[in-house]
Amino acid sequence: MTILWIELPERPRVEEEDVFNQPLSFCLTHDNSPYHILQKGSAYIDELPFSQETILITHPRDVLVIEKTVEALKSLSGQRLLQTLPSLLEDEVMYFDKNHVAIWRDNHNPAHMAFALIDRTWLRHILSTFNEFVLRGPLKIVPASYFQEIGSLVQIQDTYSVQQSSWACYRERVHQTQLIPLNDPVYLTHNNIEQNLIQQTALLDRLTFLIDPYIDLRQFEFVDKQLGWRAQWSRWRSVIFLLFVALFIETVGINSYWVSLLYQQHQLHNEERTVAEQVIPQLPKDMDPSLALRHQWQVANQSAPTNDKDFIVLCAKLSHIMVHQPADAVSRINYHQGTLEVTLKPGINIDMVKQDAQSNHVILNNVGGGTWQIK
Repeated sequence: MTILWIELPERPRVEEEDVFNQPLSFCLTHDNSPYHILQKGSAYIDELPFSQETILITHPRDVLVIEKTVEALKSLSGQRLLQTLPSLLEDEVMYFDKNHVAIWRDNHNPAHMAFALIDRTWLRHILSTFNEFVLRGPLKIVPASYFQEIGSLVQIQDTYSVQQSSWACYRERVHQTQLIPLNDPVYLTHNNIEQNLIQQTALLDRLTFLIDPYIDLRQFEFVDKQLGWRAQWSRWRSVIFLLFVALFIETVGINSYWVSLLYQQHQLHNEERTVAEQVIPQLPKDMDPSLALRHQWQVANQSAPTNDKDFIVLCAKLSHIMVHQPADAVSRINYHQGTLEVTLKPGINIDMVKQDAQSNHVILNNVGGGTWQIK
């Protein structure tokens, strides 16, 4: 699977400024960590390479990540938890209503949580700008602080400051981050921060540091509406595939059975014509043998007395002894020189057939192989 990593610019200080009308740094990778880089560089949005998944990396100054353990939040979730956050984060966040909050919760300790805050208007603008990427596949928005080691200090490129690189991002814990002013010697001295400890590695060269757990900013109102369908499809894909395979096999089986029945029908039709031609030598090829035999039966009944060895008479005897058997009990009929031989299907109650033959004064001889001679 290919992943497109895009480094987002810092949120503009003036709302009218469009920061996405310039080339964006990107990196196209394959597979999971360690990522195999396929392409790297900068391009305008409409020129970025296609990928199966997109990860947008926000500027460190645009997202505040806070990690807390509060026992009172242990039993809260959903809207109740969101309603509690303004009072919980009042010391760290001003104008809470203008921010979107994404949440991470420890599965083993529900009281231990992390919160990522970003300007709601800015996040909405990001999603509207990259709307086409949402249609391509999964899209995540991840804070830049997750792309550095815990305890590391990484220099930040300050877009709107005359004095470049005046800030650094300090990853205190897994989710807890701080912005360090590098142009304040008093602050650096007081916190024992040495300039030689500050890393200056480019953001897209630190992709391997992104490991679980991390916070995806697309939550609540900004959640990927198509993500649920993708998750359901991933869960049911194998089941649906097996159902289609079973349906295909069933269809093939039904069609094979239909072809076999069609072949048997054709074979019985040929046998019926063979018997009819023995009775009616001049039987036309385009005439239905069953209709011809029925007509011959009617003519024989209305004509002069028949011989006991006539085909029609023997068929009448056969109908009398098979009155208690299924309609398809006879699989084959052969008439030759005044003798009618019938082959019965397996499972026929031959004792009942013999009993009916005796009551109707019909002679029934076994010639072997399930074939009986009628006289």
